[in-house]
Amino acid sequence: MKKLMLFLFMIIVMLSGCTSGDQTNPPVQNEGETLQPVEDTQKPQQQKDKGVLFDEFVVYNGIGDDVLGYPVGIHVDEHNNIYVIDIFSVRGMIKRFSLQGEFIDKFGSKTDGLQMPIDLTTDSQGNVYVADLDSRSIHVFDSRGNYERAIEFTGEDTNFIPRNIEVLKDGKLVILNFDEVLIMTTDGEIVRRFGGSGTKPGQFGAEGSEFYLGPNGLAVDQDDNIYVADTLNKRIQVFSREGRLLKVIDNDDVEGVFTQLLHIEVDSNKNIYVTDSELYHVLKINQQGKMIDRIGGMGNKEGSFGTIGSRYGNYGPTALSIGNDDLLYVIDVYNHRVECFDSKGEFLYVLGRQETPEAFIYPRNVDVDSNNSIYIVGGDAFMEDPLNFKVLRLDSDGSFITEYISGYNSGEFVNPQDIFSFKDYVYVLDLDMVQKFLNGSFDISFGGRGKEAGYFGLLDLYGIVKGPSAIFVDDEGDVYVADKYNNRVQKFDSAGRFLMEIKVPKPQELFIKDNSMFVLSAVDGTIYRYDVKGKLFDKFINTEEVGIEFGIIQEGSDMEGPQGLAIDALGNVYVSDTFNNRIVVFSPEGELEKVIETFGEGETFNEPRGLALDREGNLYVADFGNHRIVKLIK
Repeated sequence: MKKLMLFLFMIIVMLSGCTSGDQTNPPVQNEGETLQPVEDTQKPQQQKDKGVLFDEFVVYNGIGDDVLGYPVGIHVDEHNNIYVIDIFSVRGMIKRFSLQGEFIDKFGSKTDGLQMPIDLTTDSQGNVYVADLDSRSIHVFDSRGNYERAIEFTGEDTNFIPRNIEVLKDGKLVILNFDEVLIMTTDGEIVRRFGGSGTKPGQFGAEGSEFYLGPNGLAVDQDDNIYVADTLNKRIQVFSREGRLLKVIDNDDVEGVFTQLLHIEVDSNKNIYVTDSELYHVLKINQQGKMIDRIGGMGNKEGSFGTIGSRYGNYGPTALSIGNDDLLYVIDVYNHRVECFDSKGEFLYVLGRQETPEAFIYPRNVDVDSNNSIYIVGGDAFMEDPLNFKVLRLDSDGSFITEYISGYNSGEFVNPQDIFSFKDYVYVLDLDMVQKFLNGSFDISFGGRGKEAGYFGLLDLYGIVKGPSAIFVDDEGDVYVADKYNNRVQKFDSAGRFLMEIKVPKPQELFIKDNSMFVLSAVDGTIYRYDVKGKLFDKFINTEEVGIEFGIIQEGSDMEGPQGLAIDALGNVYVSDTFNNRIVVFSPEGELEKVIETFGEGETFNEPRGLALDREGNLYVADFGNHRIVKLIK
């Protein structure tokens, strides 16, 4: 997942772009609001096997419908519908807004075949065409958002990687495909192609590697002339619809301002608007190649654009679209918004709701306390984003209560992994430190980097430092930490004083029940059972013996396998088989009881991680790749 998200992130920005609690009342339905639970209108099929039954489910969305999580593409049609591709949206990655910025609806889910949508456009009938990098196809929806079909090209001489898409007046599609422009019918027949790799006029700079690099922007004016942002060659090239080169605007024309061109648009006067990866302005250029305006600037205020950060390069505004009256719509990825400017470059308004303290991107772990509050630890080490590395508390209905503020690092968590609530205290495991909170305020911390007793080992992975993986507090208030990279579990008292250690191979998760400590190993998914003094009882679940194979991936020198562990009141054991996208359930005797891969109407997990159970046996799943918390109700 991390490599996939790194790839996706690079594509977007380089190419554009365990616990208990009471549960007396079920959450209320409130679809469309951030983090409000959403129930399916149809009754999900019951899943029953050896007493394990889940017959309802609730979803707590990390990104609300009227909030933009990670927008990568935008298009405004002739009827003033504003379409935004939001790859962090659940149950529909294409969000439609009105001209006033009000959310209308969403469509285009993974069940439709969308995998990595990157650009979209519409025709005169309102049909929506979506370019998808991962599925290597064009997905077609009707004007109501109903999926119709996929346009695929299987010619042996074309590596079909649709990066941008536009529509000509006669309805033919214009597609930017790696190092060439394709003119294609809506049936998938290529009628014309031009370009090719190179530096000569009419060619495009392109590099084939793990990260596709090539031309990044495509636009069509009212005369069907085609504009291409030739990124690596630092120039804009203009072609007729027949592929004849009409014009080249390079750095000599714009006094060297081009560095890495991203998106491009053309208004009714044929003024050209472009974004550039190292600039925090939208550049406005006339047909003679003269710079006539710079729109925006770096910052978080309205009318400015935020920087994504230095890890992958400094990126400001990315995708563009021109609406009626030459209104300019610009995606500001880092600030999770679309900004609208008039034809003079004056800021007008922001699309969507902006105040979102409850939003999160990647939920790593989840906890539920005795008051039915839900605790979420969010974060992915490969994402540099304001919504990353968050620790939240919600009501049982998903309403925001508070966000926890770290006692260090200017109030920001470094790489939070797990959370555990105990009476009035909340413990957060953050990189190499345990931070303890009392009634929501920082109290004390303990830990640190090292191999000595009381310290935690770290692993530097692709430049990202990772540390201990899980935390648990027993009924006496003693704290247990899975010190993964020192191959041990460490025990502390409530004040953070070291008590003892237990040697375990790569402990990923742990759970204490009836004076037994169950430890899930990241090596192969084996669950070891110890007493609380560290004596090994047995391999409670040996994957070879029970006939289950957990998904394992290799990351640097470390094996990553199942990520979550929970045990209910009857002793049933739940394991999140993260990289097989499922939950595996074992009986109290350690026998394979059930595999939960789907629930409801076509719902699936995407890299499920942390698990939690309330006293009624309802299961909470940190559905990492789907940016949500899923509650399975018994």
